[in-house]
Amino acid sequence: TVDEVTNSLFTTPSVRPHYYTGIVTHGVYTIRAFSVVHAGHGSIRVGAARPSDERGSLMPSLARAASPKYLLQCLCKAPGLSTSEESEEAILRIQLQKLAINAVINPLTTIFDCLNGQLFDNPRRLALSRPLLSEISSVISSVFASSMREKSDGQAMSNFSIPILEQIVLEAANQTAENVSSMRQDMLNGRRTEIDHINGYIVEQGAKFSVDCSMNHIMVQLINEKRKLADAEIPDIFSGAKRD
Repeated sequence: TVDEVTNSLFTTPSVRPHYYTGIVTHGVYTIRAFSVVHAGHGSIRVGAARPSDERGSLMPSLARAASPKYLLQCLCKAPGLSTSEESEEAILRIQLQKLAINAVINPLTTIFDCLNGQLFDNPRRLALSRPLLSEISSVISSVFASSMREKSDGQAMSNFSIPILEQIVLEAANQTAENVSSMRQDMLNGRRTEIDHINGYIVEQGAKFSVDCSMNHIMVQLINEKRKLADAEIPDIFSGAKRD
């Protein structure tokens, strides 16, 4: 994350690089080292990002705004990439909504060993996703509000409401119905998953904002233990978690 890079390499603001973050929807897959297939056209949305110790301060962002944007300009001009520049608020909103999608679909398809489109065919799995999404909603709402220099209005915060997030997650599952989630691919191929940077991040931020994230904590444990679950095991495994 931006904070991890800042804390380990660029602790002095005056010598920090200019951070940009992006969301890529192009379909790609790796066939060998340094060889990637562009399997489906999508888009790239890029925006400036600030470490947490600069949030709430105008000076660093003003300095960044006046700095050259050569890399960003090249990306926006490159044919076939469909790159657009987004505001800091917009890119954070898109990031957090994508985090919500990944924090639900990735671990659940992995522990139930199913395709994305099979996940919510089962009412038990759909019911399980709701308390998980409730925790995620509370956390990312807090992250968004704390990252903005000005108080966010109700319309901006509604992007992280449970009904909106559930709609986004269900749409993503339907649109990628025949896909194997990246976390399930990693598990099937014996690779380390990104669970600590997805649901683990939710748990970490939950502790920061005093939000109970027991469902996400269980997800992290299950994935790190390489557990697979049958639907009948859901009540026993999640009995200790607070569920709405």
